[in-house]
Amino acid sequence: MTTGQRIDTVFTLFVRLLLAGIFAFAAYMKLRNPAAAQAFAESIQGFKLLDPLQHHHLTVLATFAVPWLEILCAAFLILGFWTRAASFAMLGAMGVFIWAISTVIERGMNLQCGCFGEFSFPCGDTIGMCHLVRNSILAAGCLYLVIRGGGRVSIDRLLISGKPKVERLGATPTPTPTPTPSATPTRPVSSRPASDDTPIALDPVRPTPLSSSPSGVDAAQPPKPRWD
Repeated sequence: MTTGQRIDTVFTLFVRLLLAGIFAFAAYMKLRNPAAAQAFAESIQGFKLLDPLQHHHLTVLATFAVPWLEILCAAFLILGFWTRAASFAMLGAMGVFIWAISTVIERGMNLQCGCFGEFSFPCGDTIGMCHLVRNSILAAGCLYLVIRGGGRVSIDRLLISGKPKVERLGATPTPTPTPTPSATPTRPVSSRPASDDTPIALDPVRPTPLSSSPSGVDAAQPPKPRWD
């Protein structure tokens, strides 16, 4: 392993564990007690993106779906299993958060952020540019893992390295050609007319005739058997 590969391995592992820790901590702060979950629900309603009467069920769904999504993706990132899928899911969540925070800043609203519960480091309680930059950095880390994958120290890498090389590259194995049996060489038959003293070369393929026409006899007549 070269120096560049070591740096890439360590950096990818660092990004994975850092994002997993941040997402797991954020989920814990939202679900540690009913009061924290209620505060997160109120912060969702404070964005005023959904009507509190008509879309109350969506607010309740987001209150519990977002923390459990963060826990599940954090576990996948720690193990390096389905790294790209987990990073893509959190990248989508970060995109929604960035859009919501942008609308709050644009409208000049004074709103408390409940992404980390009561914990607001390094940003303050009121939503501002610091929250937008923080979520943008997290989104950049997720995008890096979507492109790079889990790295060398991951279950994804073990699953890929365990597959055959031909299957991993997507190529089909080339069938081994079956050798064809070579034809039996035949002995050439001499075209020279044979005299009485010269033996006739026989073709091994053709059967040997039982009789032949004697010398001086018309070939059209049926041959007579020879007893010599």
